[in-house]
Amino acid sequence: MGNKEGLPELGITGKYLDTLMNAVEQVRAGKLPPEKLKEIINQMKSKIEETASKLPEISTELKIRKAQEGLEAVGIIEDGISVYQKAFNILTLFLMESNAAHLEEGIKVVKEAQEKLIKGQEILSKSLINSLGNLG
Repeated sequence: MGNKEGLPELGITGKYLDTLMNAVEQVRAGKLPPEKLKEIINQMKSKIEETASKLPEISTELKIRKAQEGLEAVGIIEDGISVYQKAFNILTLFLMESNAAHLEEGIKVVKEAQEKLIKGQEILSKSLINSLGNLG
């Protein structure tokens, strides 16, 4: 799904983070089975992979527009995706070992990843607005 300028939208929102955080809290409290957490992690992995697949297209468009800040933003988003993948690995360790420390570490890393993605998206949005303004 793209916006009117033809660039794909990343579609990463805080609702995914909220869903994951709530699931971790419920698992920690014994109110949610770990299998449900696994389902949520898999859904988030799919969303992150979908976002990652859009980055080459965005990068190409930004190069055409010569929007350097946008390319830097894509790098930040790529870093955020890598950090998310690390978080998913940590949370998966919890599912295998039932060690609550993995939940704590996983959530900490997820928050770090989300901050990077939000920062990257904000820079990307500003860059696109600026590059569109320069076209007219």
